[in-house]
Amino acid sequence: GNMGLSGATAKVTGLVTDMEGKPAAKVSVSLFPMYGPGQKLTDGQGRFSLTYNPTQYSSPGSGGGAQPTVVARDLARNLAAALELEEGATNASVRLEPGLAIAGRVSDSNGKAIANAQAQVMFHLERMSSSLGMPVRANAEGRFEIKGLPPGRRYSISVSAKGFGQEQREVAESDSATNRIELD
Repeated sequence: GNMGLSGATAKVTGLVTDMEGKPAAKVSVSLFPMYGPGQKLTDGQGRFSLTYNPTQYSSPGSGGGAQPTVVARDLARNLAAALELEEGATNASVRLEPGLAIAGRVSDSNGKAIANAQAQVMFHLERMSSSLGMPVRANAEGRFEIKGLPPGRRYSISVSAKGFGQEQREVAESDSATNRIELD
């Protein structure tokens, strides 16, 4: 196996458990910041395996660079967790917590609902931010809700709509204490 550095892959295997400590099956797991399609589902025993390229996480001059963060999300039950990997770690056990939900209403300058708007969550890490999950569409009243976000993290919501451009809104940490954030 004569692999150049650029082809280096590291593997993280792990276990996702629910709040009672039982294995959580069919939970979406991904690495952040995200390079490529990193999303997997845990198996029936709550186990997962993700591969990543460590060179993409190191930035020149930072001495090693950032470690990936494992994010697990159970949208059906609104549970989530995020875990920073230790340097060189190949194993991660992630315990789900009650997830954060961000809801909002998208309106134009006259307060009229924008039904075709899309909202995308940006997950902030130490040096960068990365989009989390798929964008959600607002309903006819311009309302959206995004569930299953790891609590206690920094987020912003990027909202875009045809003909209206894009707006990004920071989500304050204090807001996330209630586990439900309302934006206007």
